[in-house]
Amino acid sequence: NGMDICRDLRKDEITTPILFLAELMFEDGKWIKKEVDLEFGATDYLHTPFDPIKFLAKIKTLLG
Repeated sequence: NGMDICRDLRKDEITTPILFLAELMFEDGKWIKKEVDLEFGATDYLHTPFDPIKFLAKIKTLLG
């Protein structure tokens, strides 16, 4: 899965920024944000569905 790949990249000292897209979960009749644990090496994350402008802003920030 993506978390394992991210963890492996970080173990190999690859420092490329990694942006995860995390889904919103529908539970008990309401939408719940599934928080992403950044301990596995992701740089940042966005919840889906996401605003394309916010997505592009995050990409620009990550690429510096």
